[in-house]
Amino acid sequence: MNQQEEMFYSAATSCGGRAENQDNFAVGGAVPFWTPEDPESVFGTLPAGQTNYFLVADGVGGGEAGAEASRRAAQAAQRCWEATTDVEETPLDALAFALADAAYAAVADLNGSLAGSSASTLVLALLRGKDFFVLNIGDSPALLFPSEGEPRVLTEEHNLAGYKKQTGEPVLAGDACYLLRFLGMQGSSAEKLAHTCTGELHDGDALVLCSDGVTGRLDAGAMRDYLFFDAGASELVQFAGDDPYADNCTAVIVRRMCAS
Repeated sequence: MNQQEEMFYSAATSCGGRAENQDNFAVGGAVPFWTPEDPESVFGTLPAGQTNYFLVADGVGGGEAGAEASRRAAQAAQRCWEATTDVEETPLDALAFALADAAYAAVADLNGSLAGSSASTLVLALLRGKDFFVLNIGDSPALLFPSEGEPRVLTEEHNLAGYKKQTGEPVLAGDACYLLRFLGMQGSSAEKLAHTCTGELHDGDALVLCSDGVTGRLDAGAMRDYLFFDAGASELVQFAGDDPYADNCTAVIVRRMCAS
């Protein structure tokens, strides 16, 4: 019996307790990047038989610099995607690094035009059938929620807290605020900075990309409760951001479903 595959997505962003939203997200060609004039929540389906990409960027910088950095990163990734004429023939890792290189260059160019500095994190996932490739720079995480079993973090935490966890040093309050890798970092490249992970998204599994505003407020167990609604990302970021001290919160949820 033939199986029909569907790729469900939901994506949402929220200011949380902040005056400005410096996050951004993308869902393949469906949502190339987010602007404050766009809806804060979207959901739908994408062709499971085609390669798709998903992205979250968390901007860093004073004034409007952080929001501009994350927006330019998402825009650059989309332009690179549109310019790639052989997407289905290109290996997923090569596609991911091409998008990340474009995002890195866009933020570096922005820094060259500003009196101050800006930066952005980046977490992106490419899916082709059941195969995925995840890449991250910074501390915006990706998590895999199997239909059965425990969730798994697919990314590295590129901040001082993450470094101390790896070395066994005590983590102090505020360590998570010091990014060690980010888009806009001088004298580097996406290839030097990125952590990558590959795997398979099976029937009923969910992949979540988000900003640290979400994981800073919710553990994986609490996040699982929101994964299987059509507008699950909207519910997730509203819950995470429902606090006057909450950071910006953004999430993209992707579910693969097979029907006989």
